[in-house]
Amino acid sequence: MSFSPRTGLIYTGMAYVAAAHDLVEPSNGLRATGEYMTGAVVAVVLGAAVLTSMLPRGGQEVVFRTPLAIVVLIIGTVLMLVRAARRNPPPE
Repeated sequence: MSFSPRTGLIYTGMAYVAAAHDLVEPSNGLRATGEYMTGAVVAVVLGAAVLTSMLPRGGQEVVFRTPLAIVVLIIGTVLMLVRAARRNPPPE
C-alpha cells in the first residue's frame, strides 16, 4: 500500500483492489473487473479437463491436435469482455 499526500488517498496493490480509497473509507464498494467471474472460469477449465479425459481417443485427438481449445478460449474471452463493457454503473 502507498499513501499520496497530494491526493490524500491510499492506493492498494493489484493483489487486493486496484483502486484508491479515502483514509476514512475502507472500500469504494466496487470490485475489480474480473473478480466475479474468477470462480466460474476455474470451474469451466476443470470441467473441460474432466470432460476431455472422458472422451474416446479420437475425441481427445481432436481437442489436442486442433486449435479447438484456442477458439473456445477466444470466444469466451470476447464474451466476458463484452459483458464487462456493457455493465451498467452502480446507482449513485
